[in-house]
Amino acid sequence: MTLLTRSQTKAMDRKAGKSLLAYKERLAAFIQEANDRAAVAAKERNRLEQEDEAKPQREEQDRLRQEEADLQAAAEHRSRQRERLFTRETVIGYEAAHWVEVTSGDGAPETEKGLSALTKVSHDLVATCALQQQEILHLQQTVDQMLARLQALEKQSAVVATAGPSTLTTRVQVLEDDVSNIKRSTPQPASGGAVDLAASERLHAAAIEIQRHVSGLLARKEAKLLQAVKALKASEVGLREAQEGLLQILAAKSGQD
Repeated sequence: MTLLTRSQTKAMDRKAGKSLLAYKERLAAFIQEANDRAAVAAKERNRLEQEDEAKPQREEQDRLRQEEADLQAAAEHRSRQRERLFTRETVIGYEAAHWVEVTSGDGAPETEKGLSALTKVSHDLVATCALQQQEILHLQQTVDQMLARLQALEKQSAVVATAGPSTLTTRVQVLEDDVSNIKRSTPQPASGGAVDLAASERLHAAAIEIQRHVSGLLARKEAKLLQAVKALKASEVGLREAQEGLLQILAAKSGQD
């Protein structure tokens, strides 16, 4: 309920010659007006608070969308480069075959033989680059598939979180706590107690084995992902070196011409 000051309630005083019913009606209208103003102010305050709370989320969504757009643009750029490289491989292959045919005779000039050898080397380099591009594409697809699987696992974990422990480690911990409670609450008579204790020990060992298995599985998945990323980086380095070598050969050829 809204608290009113004396300066605000002064106008509510009963005036001389006015009936009690009129005074009550005027008082109720005044209180209702004050409550309405307070409700409007509270609504505006809640709106501002919600906007402040939603601002970081919107910024994060904008950042993720921008990152996704950048990744998409980079992927399209690599795809165009890959297509150009495959086209150049075909063209240089035809040119190399032509020069081999031209220089197949014994009387071919040394210059043409040199150009034929240079064209063959260029074709080999471009073919190597094309093969590396195919390997890079395969690695990228593998990484994308692994990331998609990881995202699916994260979503699945978020769904399971509403019904129980949020992670496998937490589940194992809960199981271990239950086993500890069973061990503490189980009596240990001379005959049957040993059997119950042995069952509890087996259950505890099973829980530890589950935790070890889950940890190993996660570690292996992480190691495979790191290996794929390293292989992708190594392929990109090899591709750049091959492209630089090809550019040097083409520059040397242009200088001879």
